[in-house]
Amino acid sequence: MTISLMKKWRPLSAIVHLSTLLINRFEWEVGQTSFISTGFSNWKDATSKFRKHQDSDCHKEAVERSVKLPRETKDIGEVLSAAHTEEKAFNRQQLLTILRNIRVLARQGLPIRGHDNEQSKLSTNCESDPSILKWLKKKQDKFISADTQNEILQVMALRILRDVAAYIREDGYFSIMLDETTDQFNREQVVIVLRHVVSELNVHEKFI
Repeated sequence: MTISLMKKWRPLSAIVHLSTLLINRFEWEVGQTSFISTGFSNWKDATSKFRKHQDSDCHKEAVERSVKLPRETKDIGEVLSAAHTEEKAFNRQQLLTILRNIRVLARQGLPIRGHDNEQSKLSTNCESDPSILKWLKKKQDKFISADTQNEILQVMALRILRDVAAYIREDGYFSIMLDETTDQFNREQVVIVLRHVVSELNVHEKFI
């Protein structure tokens, strides 16, 4: 057996007696079963048998397919990765829509929730968007639960406080105004306002 032929037809393991070369199961030729389904063990005439099979149409087509298939078909890992990336992008867009709606409701002082999630103002505001409606029909991970909405509001409030603190720190001087009142449940409610003057001598008051 020549060295070049040995490289092309080397067995998968020297320990294995029967080498099963399952290159092609789509085509079947008479006299080629040892290279397709049953395995090859006639090592005495291996060189001539390998040469004969190498020149067969069955082998040539199998080699051609082994080269063309990877080019014509996508790797399953790439397909799954692309689908996962697309799903993340969709989820991100829906979350941003929910955040924008919560911000609008909070700025207008409107209640976000009703007796349940289905009766919430958030769900009502999203009815004009088909993609967000599809999102809201999910059984989980909708980001509209009471705990999640409260957490989102808290994050927004902290962001506003940081921005206000940055503005006041830049101006240098500020005063604190505080007012207190009692509600119908006899609980004291405190209002805190930060007052500062910007460089154009305009007075700004920030309710916190």
